[in-house]
Amino acid sequence: QQPKLAVTRFAFALWCIGADRVVTWGNPPCGGDSSSIQHYLRNVQQVCGKGNAFAAILADGNVVTWGVPLSGGDSSRVQHQL
Repeated sequence: QQPKLAVTRFAFALWCIGADRVVTWGNPPCGGDSSSIQHYLRNVQQVCGKGNAFAAILADGNVVTWGVPLSGGDSSRVQHQL
């Protein structure tokens, strides 16, 4: 698979479709550190970055977010709707 790149204002995420991890770097609070959610990233289909947060869509339809909570990095309040 060809690697894909998603960006926020201060961080980058490199991933491949179907992969079980996303490599991130940059400002840790702005999505550059995905270590706390890495175990959720299984069979990644897409990663989008905006502002200071990332969202990953998995093959099972789940959405995993990380980055600045007020920028969308914390989707726990709406997870049941995703």
